[in-house]
Amino acid sequence: MPESDKNFKTKANEQPLPTLNESVVVRWLIGLSIVLFAINKIFPVQVVDPSGQTKVIGLLTYYGNFNVPQGINGYEFWRLFTYQFLHGGYLHLGMNMMALYVFGPLIEKWWGPRRFLAFYLLCGACGAWLMAMFAFDPALINGQNAWLVGASGSIFGVLVASAMLYPKDEVKLIIPPMWVTVRKLAIVFIALSIGSMFVGYNVGGNAAHLGGAIFGYLLVKRPWSLDFLDRNGPRLNPPGNEANNDAG
Repeated sequence: MPESDKNFKTKANEQPLPTLNESVVVRWLIGLSIVLFAINKIFPVQVVDPSGQTKVIGLLTYYGNFNVPQGINGYEFWRLFTYQFLHGGYLHLGMNMMALYVFGPLIEKWWGPRRFLAFYLLCGACGAWLMAMFAFDPALINGQNAWLVGASGSIFGVLVASAMLYPKDEVKLIIPPMWVTVRKLAIVFIALSIGSMFVGYNVGGNAAHLGGAIFGYLLVKRPWSLDFLDRNGPRLNPPGNEANNDAG
C-alpha cells in the first residue's frame, strides 16, 4: 500500500509532482467518500437478502450499491456511479483513499479536472459492468445476492494511468517498507486480482478492479476521447511521448 505522495521518487528532468492542494477533484472525491461513509455509520438499516439472511448495512449502501437485479435488470443505471462513493469498512475506505491521495493528483494534473473526473467515474462504471458480465455465470458470481461497493474500480483505472504515464517513478510502500516503480506496483495489483478470481475470492470485486484497469488503459491510450469536456484545455499527447508529464 502506498505511503504518501511525498514518498515519491521522480526522474531529475521531470517537474515536481502535483500535491493534494493542487488537485481540486481529488480533494472532493476523498472528502465526499469520507462524509458518505460517516452517514452510513450513523444511519444503519436492516435488510433481508434473497437467501433469507438479515444484514445490517448503511442507508446509503442500501440505495446506492451496485447489483445486477436493480442496476441492470431494473434499469437503475445511476448505481454504476453511486456505488463508487460507498465503502464496506474502515480498511476498505482507507486503502482506496490512500491510493487516490497518492496517484490521483498525477492524473488530474495530466488530464485536467473535468476530464479526470469523467475518467474516474467511467473507470468505476466499467468495473461494475464487468462484474455484471461475470454474473451471467452463476458459478462465478451469484448475481442475485452480489452487491458491489467501493472506489476500487476507479482506483485501478487511476493506478494503470499512472503506470502508463510515470512508469519508472517510484513510490514507497508501508507494507513492506520498500520502494517500487509505479509500473511494477500496477502489475502486482492486477496479478493479485486475477489470481484471487481464479481461487474464487471476491470475484465480483476483483472483476471491478480489472474492468476499471482495462478501461483506464483504453482511455489513456485515447486521451482525445474526453476532450469535449474541456475544449479550452491543452491537447494531451499519447502515452510514451516525452511531453506527457508536462501536459494538462
